[in-house]
Amino acid sequence: MAASEWLLPAFEAGVQSFADQCPAAQGWDMYEKNKGQEIASIEGWIYFNSFVLLFEYTAHALMSEVNSVLECKLLAEKNNLNGPRYSLMDVFNALDIKDFRCVMIPSIANAAAMAAAFAWLGGILEEHLPAIAALMYDEEQRRRLENCFNADVQRFFADYKPGEDESGGNAFLGIYYGWLRGRFGFSQGAYLRYLAGDVPRACRKLAKTKKTLVYEQRLLAYLEAPGQKPDPLPPILRGQATGTRGTDIRYPLGVFASWLPLTALCLPFYIGLFYLLRVVALRGQLLLIGPDPFYAFFPAFFTSIALSFFTRKTAIRLLFRRRAAELLETDAILIGRGTMRFMKGFIYVVFLGGLIFLTLYVNTNIAFGEAGFTDNRGAFNLHGEYHSYAEIEHVFHRPDRVNGYGDTIPFDSYVLALCGGDEIDLYEHCETDHAREKVLPLLRERGVEVREK
Repeated sequence: MAASEWLLPAFEAGVQSFADQCPAAQGWDMYEKNKGQEIASIEGWIYFNSFVLLFEYTAHALMSEVNSVLECKLLAEKNNLNGPRYSLMDVFNALDIKDFRCVMIPSIANAAAMAAAFAWLGGILEEHLPAIAALMYDEEQRRRLENCFNADVQRFFADYKPGEDESGGNAFLGIYYGWLRGRFGFSQGAYLRYLAGDVPRACRKLAKTKKTLVYEQRLLAYLEAPGQKPDPLPPILRGQATGTRGTDIRYPLGVFASWLPLTALCLPFYIGLFYLLRVVALRGQLLLIGPDPFYAFFPAFFTSIALSFFTRKTAIRLLFRRRAAELLETDAILIGRGTMRFMKGFIYVVFLGGLIFLTLYVNTNIAFGEAGFTDNRGAFNLHGEYHSYAEIEHVFHRPDRVNGYGDTIPFDSYVLALCGGDEIDLYEHCETDHAREKVLPLLRERGVEVREK
């Protein structure tokens, strides 16, 4: 089950609870945005006299490293529901409120964390809602909010033109919202260092950042001021937001624990495929030497890596029974149906890659036919070089060879000496006994001289 499905009741309860406790609220609605059969995001709209306060939960963002995010935004015009959505950070910028508690909470893992996130955001909103309502009635302050927001968007998306809402074809706002979510949820970013309590590192990262948002500039000034003791998140949310759950070594270990067992299951299949392709390559030939079926291990191994994605939950339950529930919550955050669809397609890509690899590898051989042989020793050589048996001056036995260190080692082989002076050493393609049993009789039958000494 996707995280968005089992967090939906907790999200709805949070929106309803906040609306019921807010006397100025005039009603609320819920909206879902789907991607195929999966809920991509859920929005809770709370209507006030002159603006709309909306809570937005994003389950899985495309190409984003942060998922399961709860944030709060404002629509300044009730009659323009496609207008800019101002985050609380934008509002605090316009009002110059020095409140740097986290208002965009990533990696919400369960219903308890969702309730805690709503309680946290509700406390912040309760404190500042009178100032927010006053801002909505003050034309000058609203203009300051709009200008501050536009400046941030244009700093990173220069082609953005203020005044064009999303329904008018302006794609930059939608892109900007997703980009902003990733910027404040990115596991190695300055803001995540701030949430984790590592203020010096957060300051260094912010100071080195070439382009910063207005909120980030204000945050840096706040953190550099003496005597500041920030408390950006409660403990129940801090570990999730800063990625400590996601980086638990047990989770990736559970994901990849089935590598070796699955490799053992895939190996017979790829070895069988290897010999089937070898039979195909042997058609029209009398004898085929090389290569070794050992290399079927590589496609089997990579296929097992891809397959281990689908066995991860079983592996987690078997290996980490006491922590399985928590690790599976992490899995629900990280893996959505889009990822599942991608991995199902990726399995076919891996298999096709394995098939191509084995086909080319099986063709790396020496094929002996009725009138001559084809030298396909080059790696993944599609054509090879054909020689008639008349081109073989003789075959001789090489008792030893010199390795890369200049040492003589007692590994013998047979060598085909061609008339032009070239030599084809059979050492890497067949054992000496196999050459004596299969290759030499075939060559003698075709009048090739064989010298044993």
